[in-house]
Amino acid sequence: MATTTKKILIVAPHGDDEVLGCGGTIFRELALGSEVHVLIMTKGYEAQGFSKSSLEQKELEMESIIESIPYSTFARLDFPAVGLETIPRSELVKAIHNHIQELQPECLYIPFKGDVHTDHQVVAEAAWAAAKAFRAPSVKEVYAYEVPSETGYQTPGSGDAFEPNTFVDITDTLDQKVDAFKLYQSELQEFPFPRSEQVLRALALLRGSLVHVTAAEAFICLRSIK
Repeated sequence: MATTTKKILIVAPHGDDEVLGCGGTIFRELALGSEVHVLIMTKGYEAQGFSKSSLEQKELEMESIIESIPYSTFARLDFPAVGLETIPRSELVKAIHNHIQELQPECLYIPFKGDVHTDHQVVAEAAWAAAKAFRAPSVKEVYAYEVPSETGYQTPGSGDAFEPNTFVDITDTLDQKVDAFKLYQSELQEFPFPRSEQVLRALALLRGSLVHVTAAEAFICLRSIK
């Protein structure tokens, strides 16, 4: 993956997926001077079974993220968290496409379509449709990211294994990624839960070992136009 500055858009189903999947890359690109934009697709609602206190906690966490990371933009849509499969796919595609049209990013990061969480699958498919080359000519690169607790939990034999072919060295930004995820306090769990500090570090070391660096994030390159 090129290390020149660029305009990047990260599409995430929920607030926290952007850090889990791309946190080290985010800080690396910011240090290079790239524009990093984030689009969170969903919000939680009491009607979905979320408690008022948990929703208030999530809002505080999101505010901390926005204050702590110098994103160029951080946008949140109001589609319901959990249950995106009930939303007409055309609405999701249109929402993402409108954002792409507004920002004109060169590089797009989206969820892996084989994630076990249905919201991730839906967003992955909608984002890929929104980024069709004839619809979004500014987008020269598209990468799918992995999220601990969602990627790698597919039904055995389904053919949906995450097989990365692109790696970003995050040796110098792994600590920043971990610290950023800790701001999502309600999502952080104790080891051996996948969304724990130990697992984030272990995964980064494993991915790094595949390309002979100390720590890395892994992606599937879905499109690269040079």
